[in-house]
Amino acid sequence: MENWPQDFWQLGKFLLHQQCWCWGRDVRCQHGNLLMAFGFDRQRPEKPEMGSTRYALEQPDGPSLCLWAFGLLVCLPGEGGIYIGRYCFVPCWVPDGMPLHRAWRAEPFGSLRPPNTRHQIRIARQLLRWTLRFLSTYEDWVLREYGLAWRRESLREWHEPAILPERLGEEWRRMSWHVPEPPLVLPLAGTAASGQSALRV
Repeated sequence: MENWPQDFWQLGKFLLHQQCWCWGRDVRCQHGNLLMAFGFDRQRPEKPEMGSTRYALEQPDGPSLCLWAFGLLVCLPGEGGIYIGRYCFVPCWVPDGMPLHRAWRAEPFGSLRPPNTRHQIRIARQLLRWTLRFLSTYEDWVLREYGLAWRRESLREWHEPAILPERLGEEWRRMSWHVPEPPLVLPLAGTAASGQSALRV
């Protein structure tokens, strides 16, 4: 795509929307569920109408990560966490101990706001930088293990502007080089994304 967003937050929103679509295809890959192959634990609600399947990744020496069709949650025990919505890339602050990792829908995240203290901003930038590097690592892994052909196939039915699949990991890595302070106010549109379930499998 030419003339893609240059603003950090708009570019992140653009890339994350595409990334979430790719995850939705990765769980249906002919080679098996790629998120689970990467190390994620699949957690389904008792009934499909309760919400989106959740994928969780626990790391003994780093943040924990939860993915849904509508966004992702990154938490650092003892410090707090951030929630990044699929349609609003600006991170929202999640107080330590807030049990949003158990959510199935986007609605519980709607009341969250961007970090606004020095501590919150510092941790949020740290977690966002980690997240960007994680996304880069994941995309590099997909290309290495399953090939560019799979990433192209996963975007075959994507009918929106897109970055070339071979450049997705590189763009996430570039974004991690300089993470600005989050704006104090969320954009008016997309503060709470609808929970369209693409991670149902």
